[in-house]
Amino acid sequence: FSSRRRHTRYIGDWSSDVCSFRSEEKQRKEEEKRMAREKAEMERLEKQREEDREEREKEEEARRHAEEIRKAQEKLQREREADIARKKEAKVQMSPKNDRKQRDKADRKEREKEREATKKKRQDDDR
Repeated sequence: FSSRRRHTRYIGDWSSDVCSFRSEEKQRKEEEKRMAREKAEMERLEKQREEDREEREKEEEARRHAEEIRKAQEKLQREREADIARKKEAKVQMSPKNDRKQRDKADRKEREKEREATKKKRQDDDR
């Protein structure tokens, strides 16, 4: 057979028809393979884009969550500091030292009044 021959002298020669059919079939198969590769590549790229999008969403959610935690910690820290300040103030006001100071001050005033009263009494007695 002379299947390698593309052109023959006769129009109806079967060998040229077979070669032409085989060539067209080969081209069609190559085109199908190329299209299948392109489709597979497009699907791979689409899958990669979807995975990237999901990863970005997860990262954004993690950032939002971290920000919420940070804000909650800051609020808690401010509340703790305010509570500590209130407790310190209450402790100072209720401390025995402070009570002692107030008692000493009151005692001094009382003694001063007594001295003045005694002094006044003496002055009156002297008159």
